[in-house]
Amino acid sequence: MADDNYFLIRGDCRDALAAFDDDSLDAVVTDPPYGLSKEPKIEDVLTHWLAGDDYEHGGSGFMGKAWDSFVPGPSVWREVRRVLKPGGHALVFAGTRTADLMGIALRMAGFEVRDMLSWMYGQGFPKSQNVSKAADKQGMDGSAWDGWGTALKPAFEPILLVRKPLRVDGKKATIVSNVLAHGTGALNIDGSRISAGGDKLGGGAESKTSSDQKGNEGWTRPWMDDPEAQEAHAARVRDNVVKAEALGRFPANVLLGHHDDCEQVGTHTEIVGGGAKMSKTGGATVEFGGGYDRGDGFVGSEISTPVWDCHEDCPVRLLDSQSGDLGVGRGGLPSGSTGAIGGASRFFYQAKASKAERKEGLPEGSVNDHPTVKPVELMRYLVRLITPPGGTVLDPYAGSGTTGVAAVSDGFAFVGIDLDENDHYLRDIATHRIDHAGGHGFLASMHAPTEIEDLADEA
Repeated sequence: MADDNYFLIRGDCRDALAAFDDDSLDAVVTDPPYGLSKEPKIEDVLTHWLAGDDYEHGGSGFMGKAWDSFVPGPSVWREVRRVLKPGGHALVFAGTRTADLMGIALRMAGFEVRDMLSWMYGQGFPKSQNVSKAADKQGMDGSAWDGWGTALKPAFEPILLVRKPLRVDGKKATIVSNVLAHGTGALNIDGSRISAGGDKLGGGAESKTSSDQKGNEGWTRPWMDDPEAQEAHAARVRDNVVKAEALGRFPANVLLGHHDDCEQVGTHTEIVGGGAKMSKTGGATVEFGGGYDRGDGFVGSEISTPVWDCHEDCPVRLLDSQSGDLGVGRGGLPSGSTGAIGGASRFFYQAKASKAERKEGLPEGSVNDHPTVKPVELMRYLVRLITPPGGTVLDPYAGSGTTGVAAVSDGFAFVGIDLDENDHYLRDIATHRIDHAGGHGFLASMHAPTEIEDLADEA
């Protein structure tokens, strides 16, 4: 992209992507329309899709927006798949009611569905009709159905993780050969690990000796009666614990978000880690997280974790309360707060985008009025998970540019496309936000196709 690290294109993503070469982009992170409109007849949808046609669904979707009337069909995702390098991943947000349709469209376009992530948050607003009150308004006796409704409170959004099939020189490839050839196909596990936050891996449990395990079917192994083998096994366990504490937790497919009303009130610090402590006799008794007594150089480290005063519906607080690790009363933490080390919520978590974050980088007096803005840190995490170093991230539904902010913040290049019929979101919001994050690029329009081709050549 020459000296630019991003560019935005206003127009239909299918038209814009037609200018890009096959196998030219590295990753896709996008928040497309969820299609939260009137339930379609699935037979009609599949009839059109199987015939290679686009299904046109009338009406409007989220907040009355016509562009959200239906999920993008296979024709969109075929073009996205074409420009992705073999093995390239896409992370695609979806609605809970239409994730199945999004998944079918992606599969029909030739993507492999690898997983589904869940971004959990606590501030969803329930849109449930009270059956009893509705009956009363219609002149009927609904008293028998008092307390019954029609919907649950939304508290999570699914994110589909899909991958373009592995290919090298036009042939099926292994993951190793694909990664070495294209730089795509694998996930950045270590770069996306979650701080262990002092969690004492192994839970402080003592390993059983061979005599303890005799008679327990499935546990007896020949090495358990060999002192040297026991010591070698214990050493491997110690090494794994030290590595795990240093690297952090393996990234999970659950992403937590604080409630809007949660407030960070400080930090909590503890000395943790240090590996395992062996008995003086050299036996196999292992006490995790206790630190070494024999001067081998493995020492505890100081870990600081944020302390939150949480809303009662905060998923982080709810999950920690189930693990019995709220930290209430510990270290001067306020009642109802979370911050204890090692709670069950030690996944990646990020609140919904605040008003301040939405407008950061905008000119004085401007507002970010896009209805579905995602938090920057969430998108940074997703971009980092699937994008190789120096790679280019595509968002065919760029909206107010949050994926672009995330990409350039972490040193990736970015291509964003949006229909943006009012010429507002990209021009008035996205460009300012991305520039503020360190981006240097520009906005083009599909009304200038030659310019789009030039941009595609630079990507």
